[in-house]
Amino acid sequence: MIFFSLLDGAIALSFWLVNEVMTVFISNVASVRKYKKWVRGMTLIEVTIMCVIMGVLLVAAAPSFRGLHEKYKMRHLADEMMNVFLMAKMEAVMTNHATWLYFVPKSNSPIYKGDWVFSVQKDAIYFLDGNQHKNISISSIRNFQKIKFDRINGKPVGVAGGLTFYIDATRGLNVIFHNITGRIRICGTNIANHGNEEHYYYGYPEC
Repeated sequence: MIFFSLLDGAIALSFWLVNEVMTVFISNVASVRKYKKWVRGMTLIEVTIMCVIMGVLLVAAAPSFRGLHEKYKMRHLADEMMNVFLMAKMEAVMTNHATWLYFVPKSNSPIYKGDWVFSVQKDAIYFLDGNQHKNISISSIRNFQKIKFDRINGKPVGVAGGLTFYIDATRGLNVIFHNITGRIRICGTNIANHGNEEHYYYGYPEC
């Protein structure tokens, strides 16, 4: 008798659990159907309009992105050139021996695009490879092929010189070194006046 009573209780409990699960399931299905009545996918016309708007925004923003990318590349090469000069000066003073900085072109073109190397000493204890900056042109090289740095004060020995590098030919940057003061500076140069010079020259002042 006790066994049958327990069996009846178990069966009743099972039916109750099944009933509760079905109730919850049916209520969820009803909620989903009700939700789908006002939530729907986008139509083809809506997708087309959205794509057109996104395209217009991208076209409008493209010049800004291009300008930022160009500024990054120019400033990166400017920093690399300054580092080469500083390494040559430090090497001369620390070793108490004159140090040479070589600009080694890999072609006979008057304008170099990545086909060059800056080397501190002939054994290249420190160098800058132009292959990393192929999209930047270098021209107007003046007394830059071979620069000697004094072992006492690290100043360039001989006449002053420099070079010009650019992506946009209308606004380049000059690397200029002075033999008297020993100063090495970077400044902007171009054929026209554009008002806000530091903005125009990637953050550098006009020469």
